[in-house]
Parts: sequence; C-alpha cells; structure tokens
Amino acid sequence: MNGKALVWLKYRFIGDAVMATPLLRAVYSSHDQCVVIAASHLSNLFGNEPYAGCIDPVGKISGLAGFFRQVKSLKRAKFQRVFLVNRSARSALISRMAGISERIGHDTEGRGALLTHRASYDLDKFEASCYGDLARLVNLSCDDSRVFLQSSGAEQAPDLVGVQPGSTALHKAIPPTQLAALVNELHQRGKRVVFLGGKEEASYLEALYPFILDLSKTENLIGACSLQETMRKIESLGQIFCGDTGLVHIAAGLGTPSVSVFAGTPASKWGHHYEPHQVIDVRSNDIAELKAERLIEAIR
Repeated sequence: MNGKALVWLKYRFIGDAVMATPLLRAVYSSHDQCVVIAASHLSNLFGNEPYAGCIDPVGKISGLAGFFRQVKSLKRAKFQRVFLVNRSARSALISRMAGISERIGHDTEGRGALLTHRASYDLDKFEASCYGDLARLVNLSCDDSRVFLQSSGAEQAPDLVGVQPGSTALHKAIPPTQLAALVNELHQRGKRVVFLGGKEEASYLEALYPFILDLSKTENLIGACSLQETMRKIESLGQIFCGDTGLVHIAAGLGTPSVSVFAGTPASKWGHHYEPHQVIDVRSNDIAELKAERLIEAIR
C-alpha cells in the first residue's frame, strides 16, 4: 500500500464529483488511508461507496484566515500524496505549504511548478479519463471507462421514466414543446413519467404543463426530494431524459439508462458514450435547435 493519500475534489458540483469516482476507487483501494475533501452534500452522494467514511466536508475556503487554517490542517494530517482534482492554483499552493511530498494534478492555472506530477488537461477528453490520468501518473490502475456509484438496492420499475424539465443553467434546459412531445409519446407507449429536479426548477415544469395531454400519468417530485431520495428514485427508473445536469451523471453512475442532451457544452467531455446511455449532441450553442424527433427516437 502507498501510505496516506488525499483527494481534493472540486467544490460543490455533483457532475464533477461523479466523474471522479473511478479515481476515488483507485486511490482508496491502493493506499493505507484515504481522505476526500468535498462539500458536505457530496457525503450523501457517496453514501454507499466504500470510501464514504473518508469524506472531509471542508467548506469553501475564503480569505487569508481560511487559507492558512487549511494549510495547518493538512500539515497536521501528514499526507504523503494529494490528487488535486480541483484544478486551482490555490489548492496546489496549500498542498505545497502543507508539506505534502507528492502533489499530483493537471498543469492548469500556471500551477505546474507547485506540482511534483503533472498531466496536461484535454478540453475534449472524457472528464473521468482526465482524472484517471492523475492515477496513472503514479502507476495506479484506474478503470475510467465509466463512472461508478454503489447501488442502494432500489427495485426498478421499467415502465417509469424520469424527465428533468429544467436546469440550473437556462442553456441546458430542453425546450418545453420538444420535451412535451416526448412525454406525450411516452404516455402513448404505456409509460408513466416522473419529473425530477431542484426546487429552483419549478418554473420549467409550469412552462411544460400546458403541452402535456394527460397529466394524470405524471408525478411531480421537483423540489420534493433530498439528494439521497433522488438517487433512489433514479435507480428505480427504467430510463431518464435530461440535459447536461448532475442527474444524468448520477444515472450513469447507478447504471440507469439515460438520454442526455448537450448544447454549448462538449459532449465528448461530459457525455456518457457507453451502454446503456445515449448522448444527443445538438452541436450548437442553441438547445432550441433540438428536434422532438431526436428525443422520441431515443426511447427504447
């Protein structure tokens, strides 16, 4: 085994955290001790993982006082290695000042001189494989062909299809008329639809409702579920449709068949191009160019 290792994730974002799961598994399985710096809500995301007990829910570091508190904390922990999934210069500088002897990360933000092991960052390469490159820098085996989230054992309902009508970013939300055509087609095929998303996405569903022919075949869970409850619901679905959001990455990790739509974001980097998932690349910055037929064709 390789001593005590730290994995410093990006702050807050679910998609980035899920993309790091191959690296997390590789580091956890090959070191005597592993600690993962992550936002507190990511503890729930990794709740069924073998490294769940390794999460250190550090808040966002701000100001000089927070900077030096983190330096002191890491110095006291005496890590031998740090894998800097967080690509900031600040995280590299903190790790250097904390005396961590092996600092492994991407050569971004001009921080190369602060790292002992550097990998170039490819803007088009599958993000999980970019993180896997960090493991390979120190000769760790890492299967980054897909992402992984441990199943909770929820029973699957093949006729239940999830749809996320909104997004935290407007350019990632599938237009309501196109999405309604999909929902109506699903109903014609005997499927029930459950709407998922955060409470801030309720307005997207309100815009969608007038175009749905039979609301009795739908269930609205937007803003009604915790992260863990959302994960169990996604695991129970026969399929899920959404934009480039955290939910599609959770579905990929859990193995729930997904259809994701990308516009203005590189699908090669953030899409899951392997079974049982489908990626629709609009190849434009305007998601309104998505045709309803492309969504309907993705129904299996």
